[in-house]
This record gives sequence, structure tokens and C-alpha cells, in this order.
Amino acid sequence: MFKKLVFTSAFAISSLAAQAAELTVDIAGITQLEGDIYVVLYDSVSAMESNKATLAYKGAVTKLQTTVTFSDLSAGDYAILAYQDLDNNQKLNRNMIGIPNEPYGFSNNPRLMGPPSFDKLRFAVGDVDHTIQISID
Repeated sequence: MFKKLVFTSAFAISSLAAQAAELTVDIAGITQLEGDIYVVLYDSVSAMESNKATLAYKGAVTKLQTTVTFSDLSAGDYAILAYQDLDNNQKLNRNMIGIPNEPYGFSNNPRLMGPPSFDKLRFAVGDVDHTIQISID
């Protein structure tokens, strides 16, 4: 009987570790009800550097705060870029020196001089659901 109990407990623990989490991203700071909101999720330095999103969301801006949910994420480190595409050209517009001129924000809400790095935007998702807040300006 003891062997069966140990096996059952070990199975329960291993199935908990294999569960995927849900990530909720609350976006605040929207000031204009126009265009689309993009939320781009990266799972590694190389994915971010090559602009290969792990998952992405696009939706019309209909209110000044929005929530996006990514389901079935494996435990690990992630980084997020969120931006409001005011002119619906499907990209984050930049001025002549490369500074974005549409509202944008990142996971961890860092104030950056220059392009973001995965390390500055990194946050961990474990085996339980997780929520982060991003403010776009």
C-alpha cells in the first residue's frame, strides 16, 4: 500500500510541474480611443533581438485601459513590448532619430535611453497564473 501511495504522490507532483500558466497583461495610460493595441511577447534574448514574437495580440482600442491574456505559457522568462498603432500601419512609428512617436511601454515599465534589452524587460512566469501591469505613454 505504501508503494502505491508514493507513486500517486509523485504523479501528482509531476503533473503540477507540467501545468501551463495564464499571463494577464493590464495596459494603462491609453489617452486616445483610436488605432490598435499590440502586445508582443518574447521568450528569449534571441527572439527579441530577431523580432520573432513568441505570441502576439492585436485589438482595436475601445477603452482607455485594456487587458490581454496569454494562455498555456510554459514556466520561464518573458519580455513584453506593448504599443498603440494610432495610424493602423501595423508598426511602431519612429521619428528621424529612431525614438518612437506612438504610445508604447514595456514589461517592468523601465525608463530607457536607447533600445530595450530582454534583461531589463524580463519577468518570470511560473506554474501559477501571473498578472503584470504596463503603462504606455
